[in-house]
Amino acid sequence: MRSHQTAQLVTGDPVTAAAEELLALIDRLCAAGPVVLALDDLQLADEATLLVWRRLCRTVTQRPLLLLGACRPVPKRPELDLLRCDVRDHGGTTLTVERLSDAEVAELARRITGRAPGPRLLDRLELATGNPLTTVERVMADLEPDTPWHARLRAFAAMALLHLGRDDEAAAQAAAVLTTGTSLTDAMSRPATPGTRWR
Repeated sequence: MRSHQTAQLVTGDPVTAAAEELLALIDRLCAAGPVVLALDDLQLADEATLLVWRRLCRTVTQRPLLLLGACRPVPKRPELDLLRCDVRDHGGTTLTVERLSDAEVAELARRITGRAPGPRLLDRLELATGNPLTTVERVMADLEPDTPWHARLRAFAAMALLHLGRDDEAAAQAAAVLTTGTSLTDAMSRPATPGTRWR
């Protein structure tokens, strides 16, 4: 088992020592139970971070570790291409998330506001170029300044649920509101069927 003291002995470089310390921490966490580690904006990560991520990718089949990484298409870096190859070589999956279509943008706006977006709002949403977060921000900017917090939360929930089927979405919403002790994963593993009654 690696430790902070061991990492310090391996090298005098504090970056390498910190990387070893992180790997040791993940070792301990995985020994105690399943671990999910997520990292956003990988396109901005330094070389040491990407090297640690690649090392972790090579061990996911040996321990209860799920890695979730996300990056933007620019800046384009060869290190990310190597990381994608590592992910695929070790049984992982890489996905390319396309921009929202005009119809999906309009549907997202409808879910946030509760009504079909008008021409003025749709014109402004074109400037979001299909980016979900930018679309949400522009729709929220169109609402009244004193819009309650729950309406703003609903906006981001709408973004998250946009690509779910209607039955799956109904299951997730019903479980979240009407049950206790039900995770979203549990809810999505039991999609709603016509006539389902939630108690």
